[in-house]
Amino acid sequence: MDVPSHTGDSILSTIVGWRLLVKFDLEGAEVAALRRMARSLARLRPVLVVEVHPRELETLGQNTQQVTDLLRSLGLRLFRLDDAQETELLADDSFGSATSWLIARP
Repeated sequence: MDVPSHTGDSILSTIVGWRLLVKFDLEGAEVAALRRMARSLARLRPVLVVEVHPRELETLGQNTQQVTDLLRSLGLRLFRLDDAQETELLADDSFGSATSWLIARP
């Protein structure tokens, strides 16, 4: 069976002037998805809600630092969401091995 697939950039390519919220829950494929959406993310500047899975990232040969570096390279400010409270994620903060929610804002 053929299943069509599309990159985030192809889906978002026709959107102009919208305020967007994009939620990611990709079980370790965050880096790949963010890379494939980089043009649209830079152009549209949405708020991102990303569930970061450190252990699953490791199984794909990636890590949380790659996620945060990629988001910061787009000029986004990062916040960790814990118990319904946002705390800014500083450059030297680490995730540990627990799954965490990350908010990225322009």
